[in-house]
Amino acid sequence: MLNPPHTIDDERPRLVVRSPGVAFEWLRATAGTGRLDDLRHRHGRNVVVAPSRTPIKAEQLAALINSRYQVLDARLRPALFPVSAARRAIATPGELPNLADYHPQAVMQ
Repeated sequence: MLNPPHTIDDERPRLVVRSPGVAFEWLRATAGTGRLDDLRHRHGRNVVVAPSRTPIKAEQLAALINSRYQVLDARLRPALFPVSAARRAIATPGELPNLADYHPQAVMQ
C-alpha cells in the first residue's frame, strides 16, 4: 500500500505557500537562481527559459515550480504553487531582479 503523498520521502526543497502574494514575493526573489536558474532572461515583456530562449506561460511556470519544489500550504499539506503568483511574475518581468535582459546578437551577413 502506498503512503499518503505527504509522507512520501521527497528530496525536493519544501516551499510553504501561505498566500499568492507571499508566493509572488518568493518567486520574485528566486527566479533566475537555484532550482529556477534556467529562468535567466527577460525578452521584451516575456520571461524566457534558457537555453531555448522560449517564452514561458504562467501555467508552465507554476508547473515547473511544482515539479522542482515540494509545495505545501500553511498547514504543511501538499499544495500547488498559485498560478496567480506566476501570472503576476510573467506580467511584470521587470520586477524579477535576478533576470537579465536578453539581447540577441545581430546576425552577421
